[in-house]
Amino acid sequence: MIVDSDTHRNKKQKWNVAAECRRYWWVYCITSALTLCITLISLYYITKKYSSQVVIADETKEVDILVGLSSWESWLKHNSPFPNTEVDMNNILVYTKFLDSYNFIERFSQVKIPKYGTDYYHYIAKEYNHKNKEDILSEIQDNLKYEVFSRNSTAIIQVTDKNAYVAAVMVDSVIQLLQYKMIQYRKMLSNMDLRNEQNSYNSIRKQYNNAQAKYAEYLDRHQDAIGLTETSKIDSLRKERDIKFRQLQETAIKYTRTKGLSQQNIRPFSIVKGASVSLEPAFPNTTGYVSAFMVINLIITTWGILIRKNIIESTEN
Repeated sequence: MIVDSDTHRNKKQKWNVAAECRRYWWVYCITSALTLCITLISLYYITKKYSSQVVIADETKEVDILVGLSSWESWLKHNSPFPNTEVDMNNILVYTKFLDSYNFIERFSQVKIPKYGTDYYHYIAKEYNHKNKEDILSEIQDNLKYEVFSRNSTAIIQVTDKNAYVAAVMVDSVIQLLQYKMIQYRKMLSNMDLRNEQNSYNSIRKQYNNAQAKYAEYLDRHQDAIGLTETSKIDSLRKERDIKFRQLQETAIKYTRTKGLSQQNIRPFSIVKGASVSLEPAFPNTTGYVSAFMVINLIITTWGILIRKNIIESTEN
């Protein structure tokens, strides 16, 4: 019976709390109106920021098939003619590693903004009242964000700024700088692979010429008297020459394919979606701010009503 009495008392107390809140509905209306006004005034004075985004994707390598790779070889990553290049470049994360580098941020800060007749570095210094170089570069890095989707080999690159025009200009500049950096990086790796394949080809060719010379010389010296020993030796030299010839053929194909790929027009990535700026500011989020402040107002008002009720009951008792 005691448990039933406690349960009944708790239910009654909960019902009284709900009734007490409904009783002061007008308090909720007043506090909500005041909260809404304060929030809108605050939003008016908060600095608005706009975001410009661009979506890039890794470029497909159909050209591999045209320069000697079969379809299945082109599909297999480990059979790529550019082993050093493709293992890295097929991963979209490699692109964005440049965005985190200090050298990239420093170069990015030197981009000119046509409308303002100055570069991004001095624009940020003026807008944010920064005088220290590290603070300016840090602000620039904070304005540059990206999100990588490695499964689809795509990335979203975003630049945020107080001015929508500046955000759009700078995100285009990021793409241009990133493309230039990646092309230079690919050229470096492809030239390195080409030199390696050329050295390998020259080495195998030299070995084949030596094997062919040994075989021809021995055959010329023993063509009049050929016994079992000579025949065995000739067969051994012929096999060695044939092995070197097959190696030379394989190396020549790889060298020719690598040379062809090193001369192609490099396209590190494709732009899936060009730069776009929303008319609504990315920061602050009006809906989010209003919702958050109204929820806080609801909680504070409810606690105020209940505390007032508790104080009155304590005083009467």
